[in-house]
Amino acid sequence: MASRCSARAFVRHSWSERRCRRPAGPRRPADGWPGLTSSRLSAMRAASADGRVLRLAAPPAPLPVRLGAPTGPSAKATRRAALALGRHGYCVCQCAFGTAAIAAAASEAIALYRKKRMAPGGFVVGGAPVQGRGQARGGNRDDHVLWLHEYLVAVGGPERGEARTLCDVDAIVSSFAQAVVEALSELPQADAPLGRAADGSPLYYTGRTDSMVACYPGGGAAYGPHIDNADGDGREAEDYGRCFTAVLYLNSRWDESQGGGALRIYLPPESAPAHDARHAVEVYPHGDTLVIFRADRIVHEVCPAFQARLALTVWMYAGNEEQGRKMRPSA
Repeated sequence: MASRCSARAFVRHSWSERRCRRPAGPRRPADGWPGLTSSRLSAMRAASADGRVLRLAAPPAPLPVRLGAPTGPSAKATRRAALALGRHGYCVCQCAFGTAAIAAAASEAIALYRKKRMAPGGFVVGGAPVQGRGQARGGNRDDHVLWLHEYLVAVGGPERGEARTLCDVDAIVSSFAQAVVEALSELPQADAPLGRAADGSPLYYTGRTDSMVACYPGGGAAYGPHIDNADGDGREAEDYGRCFTAVLYLNSRWDESQGGGALRIYLPPESAPAHDARHAVEVYPHGDTLVIFRADRIVHEVCPAFQARLALTVWMYAGNEEQGRKMRPSA
């Protein structure tokens, strides 16, 4: 894969830095969204705890977006992904990076884990870090994570950090996620009811986070039901915070029956049959699969994984039209 590190999308600042420097102020709770009530969240967690009441829908066929092709994704593929995201709150894509690139990225990620470059994932509630299990929304989190750009700056670049392929894949995925968010802002509300702000206005791209490389080491490692941005992590004048999550899986030859580890997405009211909070879809973490979903609306969990489960995740910030204009990087 040709190096694309120089083409990385605009990283305004890392999510870990942003959450530490955020000033105190009003935050939008998850309950601020129509239909996303405490009782609905409780029903989802009950369904997670007792799978007998869970109602799984068939996941959609992945959209072929050909991120790994020399020409990159077409405008048509980008718009199809934006439409799926706007209609359902999530979309699933097949990237065509190729087995060699995915295997190389996975090798770099697992090496970073084994060399103890990763730290246990934590919780942030109301802007403050929370340690331990059972003390925050979601109840458990068993992954180990590394913030890619912070790490590369600290060690002196992708070569010294032994993360060249991760860096290249990150550049491509984040650029595509940005293009999808920008395409989403141009869609009419009727075509994208789940691609809007709480007041119904379009969401405009304002930047991205650092990328997070994550390893669930197996042995039943999981992450309970949660919303990535449940408390309005962007309560600044800049924007609404993280509005979209893009996660690329790096697992070659994933065994669904033995490995588990599915991403379980609980369908929002606009997508769930009869607005039933127990309806969900499961997407297994096969290598080359990219999932983009609303970071501030979609309740999701990582089901117990029984083999090492690797992923690269980046979040997209978004805001209103004026914020989008102000936060765009200078040409």
